[in-house]
Amino acid sequence: MAAHHPLTQRKPCAEGCTLHGTCHEELGRCDCPIFRTGPACAELLPDAQGVCKAAGLSWDACTGIKQVAPCLNSCNLRGTCVGGFCHCLPGHFGADCALSVDESGEMLLLAGQNYTQRLRGPRIYVYELPSSMAWINFAKLDRPLHLLLWQRLASAGVRTLDAASADYFYLPLNTRFKQSATLMAALGYVRSTWPWWNETQGRRHLIMHTGDLGVTELFNRTWGRQDFMREAGNAIWLTHWGLTEDHPKGLWPAAHRPGQDIVIPVQFNTISLRDTTLHPSAPPGAGAGPPGADGNCGSKGGEYSAGTRQKVYFHHHQRSNYTFLAHAGHALLPHIAASRYCLAPTGGGHGKRQVLAAALGCVPVTVTDNVLQPFEPELDWGKFSVAVAESAIPQLHLVLDGLKGRRLAAMQVSGPPCAAQHMLFSGSLGSVLGDDGRFDAFETLMAILLVRLRHPTLPPSQYTAVDQAFRRFAACQESDENLVNEASQVQGPVPLCSHSPWPHLAASPLLLCSTCRQQRRPYFNQSNWYGVIGGAQCCAETVMTRCPREWA
Repeated sequence: MAAHHPLTQRKPCAEGCTLHGTCHEELGRCDCPIFRTGPACAELLPDAQGVCKAAGLSWDACTGIKQVAPCLNSCNLRGTCVGGFCHCLPGHFGADCALSVDESGEMLLLAGQNYTQRLRGPRIYVYELPSSMAWINFAKLDRPLHLLLWQRLASAGVRTLDAASADYFYLPLNTRFKQSATLMAALGYVRSTWPWWNETQGRRHLIMHTGDLGVTELFNRTWGRQDFMREAGNAIWLTHWGLTEDHPKGLWPAAHRPGQDIVIPVQFNTISLRDTTLHPSAPPGAGAGPPGADGNCGSKGGEYSAGTRQKVYFHHHQRSNYTFLAHAGHALLPHIAASRYCLAPTGGGHGKRQVLAAALGCVPVTVTDNVLQPFEPELDWGKFSVAVAESAIPQLHLVLDGLKGRRLAAMQVSGPPCAAQHMLFSGSLGSVLGDDGRFDAFETLMAILLVRLRHPTLPPSQYTAVDQAFRRFAACQESDENLVNEASQVQGPVPLCSHSPWPHLAASPLLLCSTCRQQRRPYFNQSNWYGVIGGAQCCAETVMTRCPREWA
């Protein structure tokens, strides 16, 4: 794919840049690994080993001399991974060495691989920030979702280099913690380097924050709410925290704007959910937890979950068929899989129990007021969950008893299998549901962005009522006629690799995620796939454009 940008005054990188650094040939910028500095990355920092140690890397891992650290998309095999930094071969650049410039000045994405954008869109332009802003120690990042999104934009055929025709723009920042300084520096760089933030006033720009309390964690004494709204308020924030109004009990300020921002699911490494009974080949009664358990609750003290967990325990801990577990860890999962309802409270901000419950086939019971759940209200959570107001917690048993019958059957039979697909990043991390990833969390985000393009003023709660394509997508009912494996031009779905112990959709051993992992072992960090080209969707494929695509 080629595209021409209006950055006509290109400057060459400093002489010798590519010896130790990567030359961003469009901008003439020499990007350096964290332990080097200078216009050509020729100088070691005075305390280079100390810098690496502070970043959580040994000197060997930081320099890549003796240990291979994972890099985004394995640098597309067009460079060497040096402590999580892609030292690209001369002529290639970008965080994963996917970019180059041809003789006519055209920008190329995955040159020589015949990259094409998928027809259905959306088209998303990615800002390539300096390594000093974008670098992170992958091995120490507990919520690498912004990397998985970055990775999938290209392997799914959504990324574009033609910013003039882009539908959206993505700033691939790690703002997991209270990193307002990083955000401010990045926004300043984007404004001064490219014209598109200024031209759109920040609209149609996607920024992710995975902290517990959403964007409010980025506020500080020097950058308050008003400053944030002025500088970054027009952007579309992708967060886990859907609090729409101030919550006095938890001392939590409102952090989410329905119709502007999007609540996204917490990332779970799908292998931990491998025993879900929602897999179509799972035997009846496969759950290992106590049969017939009607409730499931963890416990913590203080302001955690705004006291809702404690309130549920106080009113209902002596009821039969209610199970309360404290600090259960992984032992919690079989209990969830075998329960009819599962309490899904918030935590010290956003919660994750609602995603766990949906993925394991248990009806989530949400109990924190004014908190939208992942992809709500775009998706109708009423079809597969129960929302109970905090004031109604004493009557929780009556609410649940009143659901028995057809509504409960619909929630348990038709709702969870589809809802679980929307909640999991299966295309990036592998499947436990026997699915092909076409309705996973990444694709659900893309579908929502497409609806916004078609109906820019429509409230998100009306998407399914007005937009037929999204209504079918939300119900996991898209037809196969729009599916194509573009590498082989074979119509129809291509199964994901599977973590499940149940039978797979096909007999090929390549459908086992363990096989993919074994073939690409040097590029894994624990159970994360961002070092593997294209993610789990691509299995062990080393050419990203050969990866199966869910949609043409």
